[in-house]
Amino acid sequence: MSCTCGDHSMMRVAIQGIRASYSAEAANSLFSCTLVECRSFKAAIESLRTLRADAAVLPVKNSLTGEITDVVELLSAADLAVTGEIELPVRHVLAACGRVSLQSLTGVVSHPQALLQCNKFIALHKLQKFSAPDTATAVREVARGNDMTLAAIGSKRAAQLFGATIIAEHIADSEDNYTLFYSIARRG
Repeated sequence: MSCTCGDHSMMRVAIQGIRASYSAEAANSLFSCTLVECRSFKAAIESLRTLRADAAVLPVKNSLTGEITDVVELLSAADLAVTGEIELPVRHVLAACGRVSLQSLTGVVSHPQALLQCNKFIALHKLQKFSAPDTATAVREVARGNDMTLAAIGSKRAAQLFGATIIAEHIADSEDNYTLFYSIARRG
């Protein structure tokens, strides 16, 4: 399991991803908390089971791509309780490590769900898709790199936080893009 967390004096909430990810935004909307950043949905649930976290916030359904099967299957197999939910607007941007033109890009990296949600934009610009653990990690790594042919899909907040240049906004297949997140806790 790969999770990191900060201060233990606040409620600890496990998410799949890092700060500035959409999961982090959902968790911070639901709780005053310390994030337990996990590399996978399974690791987030496991951190809840092993008491490294008091709750978990996980995406279960997106308005464009439907049910997030990996999460739904993990939740159905776990003895956990859904304690709340939030529908979060998802507004993807395309971010790069510097001032590059959209025409000079050959690839895009992001979480597989974000790549699916922006499929038309990606196809229109003939970009090769690369997968990342979450949207914020994709933006952070692109911002830190020096590959002027690669961009990341993530939130405007992630681009600002990690110093990436926003090349395009409103790139999802529909402006009506929302993700439903559940807050999960141990039973009892």
